[in-house]
Amino acid sequence: MIEFIQCVGMIMVQLAVFYGLGYLVSVPAGETKIGLKNMVLGFFCYFLCMDVITVPLIMLKQSFSLVVVLWLVVLGIFLGLLCWVRYKYKVKLFSFFQVKNGISWKKLGLYGMIGLIVLILLYLVANQNYWGWDTAYYMGIVSTTLDSDTMFLIDGENGRMEKYIGFRYAFSSFYMNSAFWCRVTGISVVFFQKYVMGSLCIILCFILVCELGKQLFRGNEWKMFLFFLVTAGLNLYFVTGYTTSDFLLMRSYEAKAFCANVIFPAMLLWFLKLHEQLDSKKNWRALMLIVWGSVPVSMSAILIAPVMVAVFVLTECVLVKDLKKSLHLCRNGAFCIGLNVVFLLMYFLFTKGIFMIRV
Repeated sequence: MIEFIQCVGMIMVQLAVFYGLGYLVSVPAGETKIGLKNMVLGFFCYFLCMDVITVPLIMLKQSFSLVVVLWLVVLGIFLGLLCWVRYKYKVKLFSFFQVKNGISWKKLGLYGMIGLIVLILLYLVANQNYWGWDTAYYMGIVSTTLDSDTMFLIDGENGRMEKYIGFRYAFSSFYMNSAFWCRVTGISVVFFQKYVMGSLCIILCFILVCELGKQLFRGNEWKMFLFFLVTAGLNLYFVTGYTTSDFLLMRSYEAKAFCANVIFPAMLLWFLKLHEQLDSKKNWRALMLIVWGSVPVSMSAILIAPVMVAVFVLTECVLVKDLKKSLHLCRNGAFCIGLNVVFLLMYFLFTKGIFMIRV
């Protein structure tokens, strides 16, 4: 019971960290009102920053304890920067609570219903079990990291020493984040992955569903609510091994679940924003942050995310019918996919046996 309470506390801590980082990346860019969509940006910023620390240390075969120390220092720096930005820009930290004309009981009831449905989904997901190779391997990665104080040097499934560092997983800091918090809090790997990371996937997914509803229906909250209900219903009653619902409800603690239910919906949301304002620098920066943070969250996004950006850019080039604007779009798109292209090239060289790091 105590460990379960710790997990609930960790969900709140992780969301608070994501929100704080979203504040840090949004306010200096000109945002004056911070909402839950900024929490999503903070999520990607978090894993991108963690990747900057973990990937070089993984390649250098350094101990996991060094990552723990460095990441604690970075989190302390983030906290200091948060206080400084709050002081300098005077933007309220919890500005999404500030409502100009008050909030009606109907609107309060609407958001209360959304919260209740998400809690029901969290309960249902917490009571689902999936036992497969992926579960054993991914949780094994976190466990062997904690037990051996090494990163990706030991096979997570059978506990044997690897011959080479596997780039298929080493570019992502997703499971190293779990190991970090398990080391700091003492929560077991199974509890942290199942209840903390699984719950975060559900919460972030439905934050994005609500934001997509607002974007699609021009801020009409009742239509957004209906969109939320339809999406939640489809996820509950259309679960097969070939849909994102299976990962959302059965395997929400895996990186692939975040890829399907957080990364791609977040990209879609900012595609819609950019479609309305192609010259918006802050929206291009937000999309770049999401795409750059996609591989640190899940290696499954290494190619799909750049392809999605390419399709969006080419579609907009056809619509604008202007060479200068098209070149500007292509330049912005290239910046967005730059980091993924680097990761993709390194992974390609690894698969061909050209660039490999022996354990």
